[in-house]
Amino acid sequence: MAGNAALESLAQATAGAGGGIFATVVLQPLEVVKTRISVSQHGGASIQETFREIIASEGFSALYSGLSAKCSETGLKNFVYFYVYDAIMRVAKQHRKITTALNLALGYVAGVVTTSSTMPLEVLSTRLQAEKGGGDGMVSLARRIIATEGIGGLFKAYWWNMLLCINPAIQNTVFDKMKANIIKVKAGGDVKLRVFLSPFEAFLLGALSKALAT
Repeated sequence: MAGNAALESLAQATAGAGGGIFATVVLQPLEVVKTRISVSQHGGASIQETFREIIASEGFSALYSGLSAKCSETGLKNFVYFYVYDAIMRVAKQHRKITTALNLALGYVAGVVTTSSTMPLEVLSTRLQAEKGGGDGMVSLARRIIATEGIGGLFKAYWWNMLLCINPAIQNTVFDKMKANIIKVKAGGDVKLRVFLSPFEAFLLGALSKALAT
């Protein structure tokens, strides 16, 4: 049983990592534009204006600045988060009923573990997206940050990120609750009937829960 549980957690983590990397590749231009707007000194720039400015001054490839770092960050972050979340959720279910408050708490713990282990990659990917002209590669940038700021430079705003760990906790709690309600309706009250979300339903629930958490 322990082996099966470990394999299921591994499968959940791998699926989460794969899905995260795919989404990152598709949405990287928007991520770069969002980061550029966030760090802009003058402000007021629209998404369309920022898109045009980046392409005109740096070329289309600049919309994929820091893609390798972002994929590494997202893949590792999703893998760690879903593995830890699934593992501690299984243990918790053996001892007590999972309430909304407990679900949030377990999600937050998983978020703290994930952020603590993946934050250097997040710092690197954000710096690469913000730097014009492509900037350094991931390894070169890491060396530069450590040389000028010390190892702490890779963990900037660590405690703010600890606060933001509530985001995936809210997202997963909302998703789980909505999923449970939809499955209950689809099963027509038959607890023995195994029903599942369709890919489209899962996509919509994921988008809605992420929007609410954000």
